Amino acid sequence: MVGGFDWRLSVATVTSGAFSQFPGVDRVIVLAEGPTMTLVIDGEEFELDPFRPRQFAGESVVACETSTLSFDFNVMTRRQVCRAEVSIRVGSGLIGAPHDGLTFIVALAGCATVRSADGGTVRLSRFDSVRLSSAAELSVEAQGRVALVRIRYTHHP
Repeated sequence: MVGGFDWRLSVATVTSGAFSQFPGVDRVIVLAEGPTMTLVIDGEEFELDPFRPRQFAGESVVACETSTLSFDFNVMTRRQVCRAEVSIRVGSGLIGAPHDGLTFIVALAGCATVRSADGGTVRLSRFDSVRLSSAAELSVEAQGRVALVRIRYTHHP
């Protein structure tokens, strides 16, 4: 395993500076708090707006510029083993949980309720997460945002 994991979900406090490199790892970053963040990825500049996922390779040289302390949500996957898809959800709807991978819901802003097919209910506050084992009804409160993370194995370790 690269860096001791096949996949990882994390929340980080971000200030201006260089990001750690993770060769062989694909990364997705989502600005969860802060007005904006500028990333320079291998010499190319990107403005990272809140709740807009940005993918990049873990071996890339990345520097961050931010005018204020910020928080981001990160998904990292070992490229030879699995891949991640990250989307941001608002409102309500049914979320499937395919059996060929892992599905997580992570509250990034506000609160959300997840009601599973078996009737169990989980209330998520900021930065709480739940792994779905079956389809579930998602309800995100007004002004709330959640990340829907799907991790699919391409090769089993």
